[in-house]
Amino acid sequence: MTTIQPLEALGYDPDMFKLSNPGDETEKFIYYTFDDTSPPALANDWNIIGLRRRFKETLLLDVSVMYVGDDELSLKEFSPEYAASFLDLSRIQVQALITWLERSISSSSPETAQSTQTKYFRPLQISELGDIRLDSWEIQHAGDNYYYYLPDENVQSAQKVSVICFPIWKSERGVQRTDLLRFATFDHHLLHSSEFRPFDADKWLGYMTFSEETLQEFILLLRKFAYAPFVE
Repeated sequence: MTTIQPLEALGYDPDMFKLSNPGDETEKFIYYTFDDTSPPALANDWNIIGLRRRFKETLLLDVSVMYVGDDELSLKEFSPEYAASFLDLSRIQVQALITWLERSISSSSPETAQSTQTKYFRPLQISELGDIRLDSWEIQHAGDNYYYYLPDENVQSAQKVSVICFPIWKSERGVQRTDLLRFATFDHHLLHSSEFRPFDADKWLGYMTFSEETLQEFILLLRKFAYAPFVE
C-alpha cells in the first residue's frame, strides 16, 4: 500500500531540495513524499507536498505541491521557486493523498463528508478557461476538471485567485497513465497580463490555504476524480 511520509523518514534531507523553512518553529512546513519513491541515492523525479498548520481565528492548513525532476535538481542554480506547481500522480497515489489529507483534519463534519455539493469550489466552464489565461491546447483538452477555489476572507484574501486542475485518467492500449493535480494561487491583477500562465508561471504558484471545512470539500472532489472512469 502506498502511503505519504515525511521526507526525512525516507532518507531525504529537505535541504537537498533547498526547502528553507524560516519562521516560528510551531508554524513551519513539514515536507512529504510518497513512500514508493526511489531511495535518495537513485535518480528520480519527486512529488513533494508541504503542510503547515497555523491559527488565524481558526485552524488554517497551508498545502503546497511541487514536482522536481532529477535533471532540474542537479542544476547549480536550482531553486524551488522555479519548480513545477503540480503533482504527477497515479490513481493509487491519489488514493494515498486522500487518506493522508483526511488524517490532517482533526475533526470531520458528517454533513460535509456525506454531501455531494460544494460551497467553496466552483467548476469552470470551457468558456471561462481563457479568462484564467490557459493556452489554447489546454482548453482543447480540458474536461470538467478545472475549479475555482473560493474560500472566505478569513482563510484567503479576496485579492487572491486560486485554481485547481484535477487529474483525468486515460488508458492507452490498456496501459494506465498518470495525470497531474495542479494548484495555482496568485494575485488577481496578474490576469490582466496576456503573458501570464497560472500553471506555467515564471515562479512557483503551487499552494493553497484551507480551513478544515474547505479541505473536506477538496477531499470530496479529489475522491470524485480519483474514482472517475478511464478515458480512452
